[in-house]
Amino acid sequence: MNAKTDETEFDLLIRESLGTAPRPTFESWKSAHQADLALLGSESIVINNQVAHGGTRRRAVMLLMGLAASVLVAIFLWRFADSSSTAYAQTIAGINKVKQLTWTVSVYVRYTSQDGQRTWIQKEEFLMHIEIQA
Repeated sequence: MNAKTDETEFDLLIRESLGTAPRPTFESWKSAHQADLALLGSESIVINNQVAHGGTRRRAVMLLMGLAASVLVAIFLWRFADSSSTAYAQTIAGINKVKQLTWTVSVYVRYTSQDGQRTWIQKEEFLMHIEIQA
C-alpha cells in the first residue's frame, strides 16, 4: 500500500466534498465595509480596486534618500578610517606559529515521533583536530 496514493485520493475526496469557493469581488467587499472606508479619510482614493493613501510615494522617496545618505556616510567612514586602530587585523603573539588545532563541535538535533506527538533533542559532539605541517 502506497501512503502517497492514499493521501492524494483523500485530498481529492476532501476537495470534491467542499465544492468550489465563491469568487470574491471588490464591489461586494466595498459595500460591506462602508464604515471602514469612511475612516480612511479624504486623502484616500480608490484606484483600480485598490486603496491608495496620499503620502505613500513621499514616504518611499524619504526612505530611499535616508538609505542613500547612510550608504554615503558608511563609505566615507570606511574610506577615511584610521587603519592602525583596527584590532581584528593585528596578530596575537604565539598564535602565528601554531602546530595543531583541536576543538569540539556540538550539534543539537530535534527528533519527532512518526505520529508527531513526541519530540526529543539529542546532543551530538564531534571532535575536530588539525595538524599543521610547516
